[in-house]
Amino acid sequence: MANGRIRKTRAARQAAEGDVEVRVSPRAPRAKISTPPVTRAQNLATALVEAIIGQVAEYIEHSPAVEKLIRAQTTRVLKELAHDPQLTALIRAQAEQYLAELVAHPEILEPLVRSQIDRYLDNLWRDSARVQAISEKIAQGRAVAATPKRRKRKPPASEIPLE
Repeated sequence: MANGRIRKTRAARQAAEGDVEVRVSPRAPRAKISTPPVTRAQNLATALVEAIIGQVAEYIEHSPAVEKLIRAQTTRVLKELAHDPQLTALIRAQAEQYLAELVAHPEILEPLVRSQIDRYLDNLWRDSARVQAISEKIAQGRAVAATPKRRKRKPPASEIPLE
């Protein structure tokens, strides 16, 4: 060691595949620099505020009192909006636009209608008594429609008594 220094020595060798070269520093690890008191106080205050905010958020999320307050306010606002003419007009316009879209593109509803009809027919086929009742009602409706209704004959104007 000349001049109080330790010289680095490297062993000359061939690096094999998978070997990792490791160098060791002769110096001692650096001393940790301490945090100034003001910064420590700020960090502590930040941590406390974050903890309080977390507790308040937890309370709000799971509090029955807050839940009740939210329901009451929501109900009040919805009651006010129920009679708002502007909202009514907006909803009507949106519904008309949606219905116009369905009229222009019936293929959107066709699968839904077809699946409901198929389900209904499947239920009817499984319940023969119900099919019988429906067919009897249809037959009665046709029989009633086939028989003409009797009308009261109006007397001719010459037969109407004058009082």
